[in-house]
Parts: sequence; structure tokens; C-alpha cells
Amino acid sequence: MMGFILFLFQISLNCVQAADFPICSSVIFNENPTFKLTADEVQLVCGDPLATDVSSRAWVEPSPLQVEMSLKAMFQVRGYHRATFQLQDHILRVSLGKPTIITAIYLQPPQPELDIGRKREVIGEKLTPAKLDELKEWLRQELKHLAYPCPHVE
Repeated sequence: MMGFILFLFQISLNCVQAADFPICSSVIFNENPTFKLTADEVQLVCGDPLATDVSSRAWVEPSPLQVEMSLKAMFQVRGYHRATFQLQDHILRVSLGKPTIITAIYLQPPQPELDIGRKREVIGEKLTPAKLDELKEWLRQELKHLAYPCPHVE
């Protein structure tokens, strides 16, 4: 009797649940992402069954660790920094989490003559590399206007 119950439990873990969103047979999102992966991203995550030469054979079926690293990079570009990953029976289950939102900007060291509050469309936006680059360039321009000829912004 006990063996039968454990067997049913294991089967229920292997089944795709109604709320799951499979990307391919080895990667399943636990919730519906608000974005679509590009065809190249899907190929990077799911593998390339057409890879035939010796140098690209590793991409026929990428390892779960490689898939996790690739997905983390793809998510960070879209502002998701808290994704979690769980490997279950050779299936990588991905929980995207909530996007990271910019709530405040602090300058180190503080520049009293620079009013960071003038920068629009930052607070409340997703934290992405593109948004950081935009903010960095805005700060560089503002510092130039304040007579800093070659400002270094990090």
C-alpha cells in the first residue's frame, strides 16, 4: 500500500500542471512570463537538434547549469533578477519572480549641485542594463554642464 502511494506521488511531480508554461521538454516556467523568448534564445535554452559537427554537439542538449546561466542573463536584460530554478527529473522548473523596480537613486559621494530628482522615467521602472546605461549617460551630461570636464560615472 505504501509503495503505491509513493508511486502516485512521483507521477504527479512528473506531470505538467495546468499552470505550467513549457518552453521545451526540459524547461518549464511555473508562471506565464510577461515576455516572449526570441527564437535564438529558445534554441540556446532548449538546444539545437540539428547540430551535427563535433564542435557544436554540446548544443544538441545543453546542461541544466548552462540553461540556468543563460536564462538568468536573459531575465536580467528584462529586469527580472530574482528567478529561482529547481531541477526535477531532468526538467528545469523556472519561477520568474517579480521584476526588480528602481525605487531610489543615490549618488556616492553626494553632489549637492546635482538634482537627481530632475531625471524622469527612472523611479518605478524595471532595473535593466539599458536603464542603467541611460541613467549613466544622463549623469555624465549633467556633470559636464556643472563644469566637470571628464566625469567618471560608475
